[in-house]
Amino acid sequence: MKMLEFIALLIGTGGGTAWLTAIWTKKRSGAEADKILGEAYGDLIKNLQAEIGRLSDRVNNQEARELRYLEIISTKDKTELGLRTRIKDLENEIKALSTEIITLRIINDSPNHG
Repeated sequence: MKMLEFIALLIGTGGGTAWLTAIWTKKRSGAEADKILGEAYGDLIKNLQAEIGRLSDRVNNQEARELRYLEIISTKDKTELGLRTRIKDLENEIKALSTEIITLRIINDSPNHG
């Protein structure tokens, strides 16, 4: 059987119809697969964009919280510096008062004091 006769036989029978259907289905299936993949990738991109948005919000919130903590630390540092200065002033005042007390005791204990 020659090729031409084989093709004529296929076209003239159900085999030819099946063959044409297979070609058409393959093209159609490819288009449907492309559509499905496109939709899937579109959904994936939307989900990733939403996740990026959520992560961006979290980063922004974390940065805001970090700035608040830095402000608190700065305030505490200023307070600590002020308290250390006050402590130093009080220590100096205590030394001066101690010296004054010693001087008053010496004057009070002296024989010339009444």
